[in-house]
Amino acid sequence: MKYKELLDLYKSGRLSEEESKKLEAEIEKQEAISEYLYPDEEDEEYDKEISETEDRGFTREGGKTSAKEDEFVKLIRKSIRKAFIKMGAVVTAAVLVIILLMITILPKAVDLLYYNPCAAGNYSEPEGVGGYGERFGLDLSIYTELTAPFNYLDFAEVVSEGYGNYSFSAYKSVIRNGETEEKYAGNIRKNRITFYDPMALESRADNMFEWQINNNDYNDSLTKQLEKFSIKQLKTKENAEKRLGNLRLASSIGGNRNESKERIDELSDNRLYRAYITFDKILSYKDAIDFETKYELGNSWVGIVNDVNGNNDILGMNTGIWATRGNSLPKYPYILGYEGTGEGVTFKELKDEENAKKHYLSLINYLKDNVAFTDMMDNYMDRKTELYRALSYVNENGLKVYGMAVKAEKKDLVKLIEDERVFGIGIEEE
Repeated sequence: MKYKELLDLYKSGRLSEEESKKLEAEIEKQEAISEYLYPDEEDEEYDKEISETEDRGFTREGGKTSAKEDEFVKLIRKSIRKAFIKMGAVVTAAVLVIILLMITILPKAVDLLYYNPCAAGNYSEPEGVGGYGERFGLDLSIYTELTAPFNYLDFAEVVSEGYGNYSFSAYKSVIRNGETEEKYAGNIRKNRITFYDPMALESRADNMFEWQINNNDYNDSLTKQLEKFSIKQLKTKENAEKRLGNLRLASSIGGNRNESKERIDELSDNRLYRAYITFDKILSYKDAIDFETKYELGNSWVGIVNDVNGNNDILGMNTGIWATRGNSLPKYPYILGYEGTGEGVTFKELKDEENAKKHYLSLINYLKDNVAFTDMMDNYMDRKTELYRALSYVNENGLKVYGMAVKAEKKDLVKLIEDERVFGIGIEEE
């Protein structure tokens, strides 16, 4: 017999005394279990209302009920009430769990879909040696070293806001004599980076080096290419008496030697300037270091040839480091400018061409392996970093240098422009 049928027989008084006692005991057992599990969930007002209704002694059909039936109805209603309370508690707990998950887990889950600058650095940090606690500092240092002469940023602080959003500040950790300390703030919103100061990574380097355009011939000097170009143009001109010097190949802001001399004469003494030196001929890395050493330029940035057709992007590297950064990354040899833990570093490791090549290739490979970050930065800088093209050229031809970026005073620039290896110097105020 079904339990509902048994309850109907009990209510109509058709059960035997023994059967009635068994049913009442079962109901009391269910009630005791509910009271044990939910002792504080009684609704006194509700029970009072039920009691008052039952005291009137009426059934839904309008007739009088027996005391036995009244007690039975009361038990049933209390059991139903507690079942609803139990269900409400379960639903409330489920809602709270969902809200808690949304607050704590969901933001982090969404973070996994986007570039995360707060991720741990890519190498362990030995005690006593300052390393990158977060990957953004390492990523930014590699990107700016390659693509942004004079805008090298190698340290960053990041705050996660959840859902792929972050705030950051970035700066250069080592400031040399004559330099000003600059700290740039910004944010990252779902793989879109913004520096609040639009000048943070602003650079005129793309217009400073002559070897960037015009399908240059690496086997010839810029001076000779200028002469050939000028003669060719003269032959096509109606006015053949036009002076040769009025036609020029140079299209960079730096211009040729004579134009650079005029600009240098206008500079003030005893102040630093940003100088973009275009070499007249493509130099080997060793020759570029010899040039750097002769004029005591310290650590410079050198532009590395990266296009077989003579149209070079701004891609290069620093010729030295100013501080150690913990353990080097085995996958990327000399990416930090040295190997190992940083102990015993001479800070001249990158003056050696073999080490420098490893360093440069590691910079390229690191960005190639971190596509999300590289694309994010390229979009902000409105450029496309041709990493595969650069890798191909260097692997086949080694490190070839088309220019150098240094900070120098007027007296130093006067000497540099007289060197026969220099085609021209583009100049910015510091």
